Amino acid sequence: MLRIVLIDDEMAPKDIMEYFVVNYYKDTVAIVGTAANIDEGFEVINTVLPDLIFLDYFLPMGYGFELLDRFPNRNFDTVMLTAHFDVEEEAKAYNLLGFMNKPIEFRQLQKYIQLAAQNKEARQKFE
Repeated sequence: MLRIVLIDDEMAPKDIMEYFVVNYYKDTVAIVGTAANIDEGFEVINTVLPDLIFLDYFLPMGYGFELLDRFPNRNFDTVMLTAHFDVEEEAKAYNLLGFMNKPIEFRQLQKYIQLAAQNKEARQKFE
C-alpha cells in the first residue's frame, strides 16, 4: 500500500486527490494524513511516515521547500503542487519526483502515483 500525505492550505486540491484515490486506487493507495501548513506537515510526516507527499509550493508563513529542509535524509518522494512555473530551477536541489500544476489533472496524479510505487518497491529491495 502506497502511503500518501497531502500538504496544501487549499481544500480543492486535497479534495480532488482524495476523490481520485478513493475511486481509482482504494486497494493500493491510502491517504494517511493531510496538513495545511509547514508545522502541521512536519508533524504528520514524522507520525505517519509516508511514501509520497504532495506539497504545495506556497503555504501559510512559508514555502514548501522550507518543510523539505527539515528532512535532510528523506525516505519519501515529493511532488510539488504549484500554479507557478518559475520554481523548477530552485527545486533541482531537492530531487523532487516532479511537479503538478493546479488545477490537478488525473493523468498527472496517476503518473506520480505509479512512479512513487516503483520507487517504494526499489527502496524496499535495499532495506
